[in-house]
Amino acid sequence: MVDPDYLKDVNELGICGGFAGVCGALNYLVSVQDGKKFTWGGFGLQIAVSSLAGVIAFQFLHSYGVSSDLTAALCGISGWMGTTSLKLVERLITIYVSKKVGIDVTKKAQDKKEP
Repeated sequence: MVDPDYLKDVNELGICGGFAGVCGALNYLVSVQDGKKFTWGGFGLQIAVSSLAGVIAFQFLHSYGVSSDLTAALCGISGWMGTTSLKLVERLITIYVSKKVGIDVTKKAQDKKEP
């Protein structure tokens, strides 16, 4: 027998991923309205990346016990941000892991900026 709480979580995950994809599609269409050339490949890629960003955001927020309403809103924002939100997650994970292993990545990033 499948746990009803598990089904609820899977349902919320699907909703957040779908909502993030819609937000990503809207972001792409706004950029087209601002002058970017529309391509179906770019449109599909934006939806896929935004959905992935929403699913990742859902997993983070759900694991911290954030309410469903706030989780959905933040998943939509992650979908709108698309790759930007994924780069933010990448940066946060890099900082977390580097602290665990004792590497100062912030100093290395500053060293790269200096000529």
